[in-house]
Amino acid sequence: MFDVRLKELREHKGLTQKDLASKLNLTQSTIAYYESGKKLPTVDTLLSLAKYFNVSTDFLLGLSKVQKFSETAVQGNLNESPNYQAIPLTGEHRKIIRYFDRLNNENKEFIIGKMIELYKEQPDDEIARELERYRLELLSKKDLSDLG
Repeated sequence: MFDVRLKELREHKGLTQKDLASKLNLTQSTIAYYESGKKLPTVDTLLSLAKYFNVSTDFLLGLSKVQKFSETAVQGNLNESPNYQAIPLTGEHRKIIRYFDRLNNENKEFIIGKMIELYKEQPDDEIARELERYRLELLSKKDLSDLG
């Protein structure tokens, strides 16, 4: 989903891959890899893209249909669980994502598998289904890299 969203946002602004790469201090081939789904950005690059296009990282990753977060969603009700699709990431969240990003796909798949086990024990199994899709995506990337 990231690849599709990035391309749509870039084209909506009337930019070429080279234009966008130049604005973000990346190479045109990096943008091409992102848009072809061959690579995912680092957390820092994802944040730069979200800031540049003025959208949430969740929107870029396909986790939310809402492009922007609102201040009312950020404040929310203190008695409710935070709506992580609507708020910016904290330093702690970024740190966890950085650690996760540094894992190889096999270890990412292991972590996702453990998260699926935990979420299956909770009433909201939608998250477990999302995680299972992500785990399968990681497995397919691993299988493709094993072939090459």
